[in-house]
Amino acid sequence: MISLKTGMVILVLCFSLIVAADADDALWKCTTEHEISCLELSPDGSYVVAGGERIYCMDREGTLLWHEHSGDDLQFIKDGSIIVGLRNNFLHFIDLEGKLSWREEITEDVLISDIVAISDDGKDYFVLGSDCSVYAREGEELLEERIEHMAHPSSVLLNWNTARILAVEDDGLHCYNARSGSGRWENAARGEMAVMTEDGAYAIYGAGNRIYEIGALHGETGEREESWECRIDGEVLSMDVSDVENGEYLIAVGTKDATQNSIDNFVYLLDSNGQQKWKKQCGFWIYAIDITPSGNYIAAGSLEKKVFVFDRAGNLCKEIDTSEPVKFVCLNEEENIGVAADAHNVYAFTLEREATAAEEENATPSVTPTSTPAPDHTTTQPLEPPVKESKLADRGPGGDGGADLPPVSGQSGASGIFLEVRSALVSFFKGIFSLPAQGS
Repeated sequence: MISLKTGMVILVLCFSLIVAADADDALWKCTTEHEISCLELSPDGSYVVAGGERIYCMDREGTLLWHEHSGDDLQFIKDGSIIVGLRNNFLHFIDLEGKLSWREEITEDVLISDIVAISDDGKDYFVLGSDCSVYAREGEELLEERIEHMAHPSSVLLNWNTARILAVEDDGLHCYNARSGSGRWENAARGEMAVMTEDGAYAIYGAGNRIYEIGALHGETGEREESWECRIDGEVLSMDVSDVENGEYLIAVGTKDATQNSIDNFVYLLDSNGQQKWKKQCGFWIYAIDITPSGNYIAAGSLEKKVFVFDRAGNLCKEIDTSEPVKFVCLNEEENIGVAADAHNVYAFTLEREATAAEEENATPSVTPTSTPAPDHTTTQPLEPPVKESKLADRGPGGDGGADLPPVSGQSGASGIFLEVRSALVSFFKGIFSLPAQGS
């Protein structure tokens, strides 16, 4: 008779193979020699750049086109034709062939710490210096204003429409006039993350386990109007916001567990009233998050070495394993590709969920309409494939699988296959262990 120890080893190996087979594969993976400090995807998804000691540029098939220059802050100009690199006290403009198009010196005495904003054509810009000064060009006008109260900002945003700068500082969230440098208002809650809608009408601020909406940023006075406040499980670690349509928008939030017990690590989707649409537990800290402008897809990068892609309804579309903890995720505006990066690898993936083999086999290819068909042909209507249930729902605290699993009959797709096979394996080994030894 097979010993209990041997049987358990076989069962664990089978379980591991099933879980591995259920993971989604990246379209491609590109490994970099130097550590990655930033990641950007062109609006049409044609090019990917990863910055750091060297800038790596790849096309959408994963072919490495070049690795030249250096820069810790990169941005694509809106048409995707020019990459804006950052280096010392110069703005470097690099074309898609890796050649330096031109460079512009900001000042001789300061290192640029962040490109806050840049116009579609790259001619107007706002950058933040290491001395907490704002250096800008608007047409022919140059601006150099010191913001006296800015103290070691961890995040800085600027909106072109409102000329407002938001800075997350040690003592809370501050709003400044970008042209004069004068302060407008502050929120004393100490947080780590803020985002602003594209029209500048709303700012979303995450402080601990609280999220605030701040409106009326576009008024002549720039005074704030706090519309709502909500609480979440865990602490805000990453946030992004969709475009505003008819006054409505969506907020994607990634959290971390303050106790480091891998319990309150969630991806949230909130509406523009601060109401929770859904939340999903995703292993360890959600370090990076991105939502498409339409709000149809959300990608989250976890320190658990995984990338999760959800649709607007909260269905898990993709779960991709990475070699190291995920630092960055980006989705393109056309919603046909996404990229993620850890310290030394860039990964690409599609967003739509792919039907499993079981779903394709079980799906009815067509149905005959009830009306009388024409004598020379039959009209058919394809059925929608069943929605794959999120594997995250099967996880216990910390994703360790400790939660009670729902009945096998209620599952579909890969999750259902996994549970059926697991149930069969358990029954199989129970039968082996219960058999009497020969000759007894």
